[in-house]
Amino acid sequence: MTIEAEILKYSYWEHFKRAKELSLVLPLNHPERVAIEKEMNVMTKALKLITKNK
Repeated sequence: MTIEAEILKYSYWEHFKRAKELSLVLPLNHPERVAIEKEMNVMTKALKLITKNK
């Protein structure tokens, strides 16, 4: 796995941990929760592209 993929993977898991914490206290449509979910979707797509093209 490339260094770019490793960094993105680490960042993804940090966002995942934060989103999991927020899901316990924030409603589904809260702006902070929505923003994190959108960013996680972007990271997921990027990770799939990077790991697919290795």
